Amino acid sequence: MNLKQKITMLKKFKIIACMLSFSMLNAQDGKTSIAILEFTSSSPGIYSQQTQTIEEATTQGFIRAKRFLLVDRSKMDAINKERNLQKSEEFIMSNFTVEQRAAVGAQFFVQGNVTNWSETSQNVKFTTSKGEVKYSMRYDATLSVSIRVLDVSTGVADIATTLTGSSMSGGFFLGMPQKGSAADALSGAINNLTAEVDKWIGKAFPAQFTIVEITKSSDSKGAIEVLVAGGSGTGLVKGEKLVVMYETVFDVGGVEKKRVQEVGRLKIKSLDGEDFSVCKVIKGGPGILQKINVKDKVYAQTIK
Repeated sequence: MNLKQKITMLKKFKIIACMLSFSMLNAQDGKTSIAILEFTSSSPGIYSQQTQTIEEATTQGFIRAKRFLLVDRSKMDAINKERNLQKSEEFIMSNFTVEQRAAVGAQFFVQGNVTNWSETSQNVKFTTSKGEVKYSMRYDATLSVSIRVLDVSTGVADIATTLTGSSMSGGFFLGMPQKGSAADALSGAINNLTAEVDKWIGKAFPAQFTIVEITKSSDSKGAIEVLVAGGSGTGLVKGEKLVVMYETVFDVGGVEKKRVQEVGRLKIKSLDGEDFSVCKVIKGGPGILQKINVKDKVYAQTIK
């Protein structure tokens, strides 16, 4: 083996070591691993600080969900450097090879492109309750970001969305001038965009939880109460509703096809610490009992 071959093999060993460490961490944590790539902007007049603000809002959304493992950027940078990637390639998903995607140790890549950052102000005319014509400054802010998600296992970006947050400050209300500022309008737009990010994460990444056991049942109603392996540590809250899914796999012409069907619904009755929840069955009790008793693949999932 020549020197060049030895160096190539050493690099492969380093990448494999990174992959193993991430895999072990994911297995221990039981969370979905996400790599958030640096957000960009293709629109003129949008500064790097603004894209970083929206990137941070998106990142915090995944953190708040409490069921994601975020790949540390320093580890991503180290792997990218080891692979001698060009900086321009780092943010273009299609340029990643299978090995490069796997080396990051994430199940999904999240890429964002800020398409709009608009801040405007205008002096609006209004009429007071006494019939007087007056003016008041109104400030508006609108932020938009397009997000794509790449499934590392398939290399396909099959999740895409555009999120927008808008807000207004100042102007008038019921014939009275309102105090406002550009900062208040921008803060409101960021908060509204953050709320949209939270809703999108819940829809794009529905959480799945093992049904540990049926704690109450009857011959007539089937499953009445179940214990689910998910609690406050995974972002579940008391009163939240979950859907119970039943999964079957068919061999169609030598290709495995997965079919997922709804069996019933649950409502979280109480949280049993970070890892468990006691749930009341509100729909499909007989079907849930039957599927679990025959050890079919059944799990609870957050509702999109």
